Amino acid sequence: MSTIKKGDSSINVVFKDDSYTNKLWARNITIDPTPNGDVLSIDYSHYSKRKRGNLEDSDFERLVKTSDSISHIQITDDTVDNAVKNADIKEVKIKLSDTSTVALPVSNYDVAGGLLK
Repeated sequence: MSTIKKGDSSINVVFKDDSYTNKLWARNITIDPTPNGDVLSIDYSHYSKRKRGNLEDSDFERLVKTSDSISHIQITDDTVDNAVKNADIKEVKIKLSDTSTVALPVSNYDVAGGLLK
């Protein structure tokens, strides 16, 4: 496992209806090599451990409730984006809680937009 960034990273989740989260901060970003390609892991589980009733919480609740309609992610953190450009990402895993993770296959990376689809 190769840790890319432990602190907060701006990574937006985009849904099939083109709506998106933009108030969440991912943590503990890693890239793990596997025989089938690299796996990018993004951790949002810290939101499941506390509730403040703010806009971040509403974005997180939407992410959890509609995780089956994620279309892609947009990486806006330069450190993570540069690491992804140099990797062969085939899957993104989004950790929502200690017991829930969403796995998304990756078919394309748009270097100009920082998008994994």
